[in-house]
Amino acid sequence: MVRSYLRMKNAASALALPSLVAALVLQAAGCELLTGPDDNRRGAKLLKRSVGRPAWATDGGAIYYVSRAGSRVTTFTINALDVASGRFSTLASLTGWNTGGEQVRTTDDPNTVLFAIANEDGSLQYSVYGVSTQGSPIDTVVTNAGWPWFSISSSGNRLVYRGPRHSSDTLQVVTLVDNEPTATVAIPTPGVRPNVLDVSPDGMTIVYGGPEAVYSVALPGGSHHLLLAANAGSVDSVKVVAPQVVWHGADSHLLVGSSTFAGGNRHVSVHNVSSVDGISTLLATLPDAIGAPMNLARSDDGRAWAAWVPVGIVDQNVERTTYRFRLYVQIDVGEPVQSMLEWTASEALYWLEFSPDHRQLALVLRGALYVVDV
Repeated sequence: MVRSYLRMKNAASALALPSLVAALVLQAAGCELLTGPDDNRRGAKLLKRSVGRPAWATDGGAIYYVSRAGSRVTTFTINALDVASGRFSTLASLTGWNTGGEQVRTTDDPNTVLFAIANEDGSLQYSVYGVSTQGSPIDTVVTNAGWPWFSISSSGNRLVYRGPRHSSDTLQVVTLVDNEPTATVAIPTPGVRPNVLDVSPDGMTIVYGGPEAVYSVALPGGSHHLLLAANAGSVDSVKVVAPQVVWHGADSHLLVGSSTFAGGNRHVSVHNVSSVDGISTLLATLPDAIGAPMNLARSDDGRAWAAWVPVGIVDQNVERTTYRFRLYVQIDVGEPVQSMLEWTASEALYWLEFSPDHRQLALVLRGALYVVDV
């Protein structure tokens, strides 16, 4: 069953989001202020622990995230975290199956948050829900997603996700017209279990794929355009693609990081790849970078970008490798690439994303949510 979440945005509300979050903080009995040490992570502010894959509010004043109480069938809450104070409050709660793969999304509508939770029947199929930032009851959007990572156009007119178990090679597209959904459209793909990266603002073009290949397809389906393919065995093979896509109308621009071996040393090259002409433009070469595991992020206007890359191995044994990671940021076109901080960790980030005003970066490492001023 599919129900429109968009009707919630028509509810009477004249509150701006910062005031709204502040009101929730004052009213919610379960609000909390995270205090204590900064987890020895120099250069960043620790906001919250036990965080999955969150999302920035439209105005950047809050970050929304899902929290869970226990294992298997458990209670999930969707929460609003005030970035300035570190206080959070709960918008709503529901029961689901704990997989650790929950995702949150926002659109241009400042009054609605969407999130995915595994169904409590243990099928490992997901439902996508919508909830008002005022904490109104949860509304079910779709119930048959095969993967928690979904995407919705910034205008909110199209939601795209991977199909369920027996159609996991398809893209499922829900179209909303006049705040009401039409039937779901399934678009077969040439890949296996496609991951949706982004949807154009008008909802007419979908970008999907991963490190090996990235495609785009226009609605209602048809030919799939190959935007990027890894060159297997090459010393300059693709390692990671930023989940954020920059749109110029229907034209998409990808931020791509690749490992390059030159002069006896391995580096990471960061490129902009245009779907218009297929040209790959070198943005920066990051020295002494090992390559993988790494993360990339890009601002929605494409002017700022960030790269989280390993630059050394601190410890290595049969169980795991501990790396020294470095965060590089370019805050605008033509500005120098800056090294912002260095941390030690045994894994890449779970999430990395610019705030809407591009002045902050939020990241999740081992379930802990940090914010870095850039």
